[in-house]
Amino acid sequence: MPTSESQKRANQKWREANKEKYNALCAEAMKKRYVNNKSAISDYKKEWYKQNKSKLIFYKECKILRNILN
Repeated sequence: MPTSESQKRANQKWREANKEKYNALCAEAMKKRYVNNKSAISDYKKEWYKQNKSKLIFYKECKILRNILN
């Protein structure tokens, strides 16, 4: 169900007025999500680490090649 613009503004206003409550709600929801999807999240993190590690190695090799060619 789409949210009206006035409801969006009211939500934003409440979030700004009750920052501590909003952050506590978000933290609780994130904890639940992590517990419920622990294996999927760990798989995602492993894949992300592999990709970033391979990019880092590639950039280092390119830098070495540039230094050799120059």
